[in-house]
Amino acid sequence: VLHESSHRTAHRNRRVNDALGWLPGLALTLTLPVFRSCHTKHHSYTNQAEVDPDWDVGRNPRMLRPLWLISPLWTYRGRYFAKRWDKQPRDRWIQVALDVVIVTSIVAAVATGHAVEMLVVGIVPLLASLMFLTAAFDLMPHWPYDSTERFHDTRDLPSGVLNWLLLGQNYHLVHHLWNSVPWYRYQAVHNENYDQLRAIGARVDWGD
Repeated sequence: VLHESSHRTAHRNRRVNDALGWLPGLALTLTLPVFRSCHTKHHSYTNQAEVDPDWDVGRNPRMLRPLWLISPLWTYRGRYFAKRWDKQPRDRWIQVALDVVIVTSIVAAVATGHAVEMLVVGIVPLLASLMFLTAAFDLMPHWPYDSTERFHDTRDLPSGVLNWLLLGQNYHLVHHLWNSVPWYRYQAVHNENYDQLRAIGARVDWGD
C-alpha cells in the first residue's frame, strides 16, 4: 500500500491516496514524503550506487545479505538528509520527530523493563517484514545490479505463483516502464507487451 501510495495509484483521490500511505510507512519507520522521495530517486537512478537508495540491498559480501536487506533503514535516511531530497522543510522535521519518538520509545521500554516486549512486538516484526519487502521489491527484480539501461536495470520473472505471493513484483520491469499501472495489472501488461519487450532484448524471462 505504501508503494502504491507513493506512485499515487492507491486511490484516485489524492488525499485518500496519501492517507493510505502514511500508516504502512510509519510501521516501517518512514514518513510517506521520505519514502516517496527516496523511491522516486530509485526510479530515476536505478542501480546507480552513489544515488539509488535501494542499491545497498544487493551489495557484497553476500554473507551479510541479512544486513543488506534491512539497509533501507539507514540508506533512505542517509541519502534523504545528506542530499536534501525534501521538497518542503517540514517533511524533514516530521521524519526527525518520528525518529525521536522511536528512539525514545526504545529507551523507555528498556528502562522500564519491557525490552523483550519491544523486541517481540516491534523490532522483530519490523526487521522481518522489511527483509521480505526488500527481497521482493529490490533484490530479486534488480539482481545482479549490473545495468542502468532502461530495459535491463530490472526484470520480469513470469510466474502465476510469484505474482500471487509477491503482489506482482516479479513483473517489476512493467512497473519501471509504466509506473502509473497498479500492481494487480502488472501480469496482464507483461503478457500484452511480451513480444515487443522480447524483441528489444528486455529482461523478461528467467534466463535473461
